[in-house]
Amino acid sequence: MEIFGKRPWIQAAIDKFTLEEAIPCAQMAVDCGVDWVEVGTPLIYGEGLESIRELKKIAGDKASIMVDFKIRTNVYDIFLKAKEAGCDVATISCAGGNDPAIIEGLRARQDCGIKIIADLCGSELQDLPKRTEDLCGLGVDAVILHYGDDQWFYNYVREMADGVRECKKVAGDVPIGCCCGYAPPGKGTGLDAYGNVIEAIKQGVDWVVVGGALTGEHDKNAYERFGFLCEFVHSCRK
Repeated sequence: MEIFGKRPWIQAAIDKFTLEEAIPCAQMAVDCGVDWVEVGTPLIYGEGLESIRELKKIAGDKASIMVDFKIRTNVYDIFLKAKEAGCDVATISCAGGNDPAIIEGLRARQDCGIKIIADLCGSELQDLPKRTEDLCGLGVDAVILHYGDDQWFYNYVREMADGVRECKKVAGDVPIGCCCGYAPPGKGTGLDAYGNVIEAIKQGVDWVVVGGALTGEHDKNAYERFGFLCEFVHSCRK
């Protein structure tokens, strides 16, 4: 299985705190044809490396396992352990610098093969292109633009896909991803994941991340909604 496959691809964020909650949601995502299953930050905090092992069993050879560590230090040792547990791709928090963590992540990649995503959650919009250019120069495997929930809840100043086009111009062939979070009614943009995904793809994004209402449940309606979104993203491949 090629980790960075045809573009665009879709990543399902499993942002639960327990495996009991996460496993059926991950199964739903895999059944719907997702490309990457994300061990979300709440899940890696709540269940540790065991969450990687359990979601890897579900993904099998159908999807890659991405762990949203948002790590800032002790990267080398943690990434080696994560790779042993079944992690294919992992995030490093890169807002406001943190190049040493990237260097340690790249050292882990050399020794165990784990792929490195630079996560720009917390960065200001005007800083994204320059920071993306610097990170691509360091040799990361991908960069993700992440306008976090806390950011837009307290200071909504941009849409989820803002910055994609500008970052693509400086990234070369390094994939640029975008978190296309589902905005609950009365919060933030008021847009749902479908609108965010469409806008990100219009701007040339290489992959999209969705979660919340689309991956947070596993009933019939969730299967239909997420299955439709997977089909749409895959239909946009060139």
